[in-house]
Amino acid sequence: MVSLKKGIRLNNMETISNQIIQLDIAWKNIQENIVSEQNLDSIKNKLKEKQSSIDEINFINIKNTFGIYIFYIKPKEAYTLKTLTKNWTQNGYNNYPKIVQKRFNKYNQIKIDTEYVFYIGKSEKLGARIKEHITHKGKTATYSLKLEGRASFNKENISFSYWELPIELANCTKEIKQFIITQIETELRNKLNPWIGKQ
Repeated sequence: MVSLKKGIRLNNMETISNQIIQLDIAWKNIQENIVSEQNLDSIKNKLKEKQSSIDEINFINIKNTFGIYIFYIKPKEAYTLKTLTKNWTQNGYNNYPKIVQKRFNKYNQIKIDTEYVFYIGKSEKLGARIKEHITHKGKTATYSLKLEGRASFNKENISFSYWELPIELANCTKEIKQFIITQIETELRNKLNPWIGKQ
C-alpha cells in the first residue's frame, strides 16, 4: 500500500515536472515569437484582414478554438467620456463591460468616422464567444457586450475580427494555451487602448 502511494506520488511529480517543462518551453516561445513586437504587429495585421461588420457574421465559419477577438468602433459622434457613458449605459442592459476612463482619456479627441479599438477579449471557444457578444441583449445573464438592440452600438458602427492560436501550438495543454492567449490579450490591450473592458 505504501509503495503504491509512493508510485502515485512519483507519477504526479513527473506529470507536474513535465507540465513545468512544457510551460517553460511555451513561455520562451511566447517571448521570442508570440509577444515579440514583430509578431504582435503580424497579429494586428491579420486581425485587420479578417475584420467584418457584425451584420455580416457567419458564426458557422468561426471555429470554437483558442484565440483573441477585437471589436472596433467607427463613432457617429465625437464622443466625450460623458456622452460615451450616457450612450453605453443604456437602460435595460446589465452585466456588460464598463468604460475604462484612463484608456479612453488617452485619446485627445474622438473623431467621427475614424476607427478605434472598442473591446479586446480572449476565448477558448472563439465562435461561441463572439456570437454571445453580438447576439445577447438586455438582461441576458452571461457577461458580454450585448450589442443586440443597442441604439448607438450596432451594425452601422461596430465591426469585429479574430485571431486563432497557430496550429503549431495545438498540442499544448489547455492551461498553456490559455496562458498564451492571456499574454497576447494583455499585450494588445496595452498597445491598442480599447475603450471598454478590463482595467
